[in-house]
Amino acid sequence: SIQWVIKPPRQVAVNEPFNVSYKLAVEEQFYQSRFGFDFPEYKNISDLVEFCNNSRCPAELANTGPQFSLDCCVWHANVHVCHPGDCGTPTHICGPWVDNDQLQSTHTVATYGNIQDTFSTNMLITVPKFNHLIAHVKLGRLQM
Repeated sequence: SIQWVIKPPRQVAVNEPFNVSYKLAVEEQFYQSRFGFDFPEYKNISDLVEFCNNSRCPAELANTGPQFSLDCCVWHANVHVCHPGDCGTPTHICGPWVDNDQLQSTHTVATYGNIQDTFSTNMLITVPKFNHLIAHVKLGRLQM
């Protein structure tokens, strides 16, 4: 699961920045299930745990290559804000599939790291009224 370390405030003012932090909370059965993982080079659980805790992610995003999702356990982490309106028609649900169109949804810049890292970002709500905010990560083919 994803847990907020620094939760979003319950109320924010438009164009007033705030910070959020989140992390993955995983237990042994998470690795055992391998649900959604696509790291075929790790044949056993201990190797996968080692990789996800100590993968050598590039120091800068500019240094990433086409195999980036295989070099870094958490190769995408960001926050999505869905604004009032149809927010993913027809479901009206905020999710990572909603485009970053700056009208119905905005996304923070993606970052990456190891599975035990805490991910932080500066947020800015630009649309008044009720907004949905979700943290989003990708590990292999798995999205949370």
